[in-house]
Amino acid sequence: MLICVEYACETCPTLFEAFEERPAPQVTVCKECGARAIRVPAGFKPATVWGAPVSRGKSDPRPNPFVLDTSLLADGMSRAEFKERRRSLWRDRDRAERKNKLGL
Repeated sequence: MLICVEYACETCPTLFEAFEERPAPQVTVCKECGARAIRVPAGFKPATVWGAPVSRGKSDPRPNPFVLDTSLLADGMSRAEFKERRRSLWRDRDRAERKNKLGL
């Protein structure tokens, strides 16, 4: 059975796919430069939260003002405190939306 495997060259920026028998080899030869190419997980999709990549740094701006930064949890904030903060943020957003609809 053939499977499609993706490889990345160690010396040049080439990414290429190859059909290999299962189990596919971890290392092959680059089609461009002939150097060693290592197998990479195919179909990898970075995780997202509300359309924003999770891998953002702390200094990057939030894509939406109503998205909470989960680094607070990593810095030691309790889960209950984080949930309460999220609840109040959503409550404030809902109030602002209602005021806009009413024209206040």
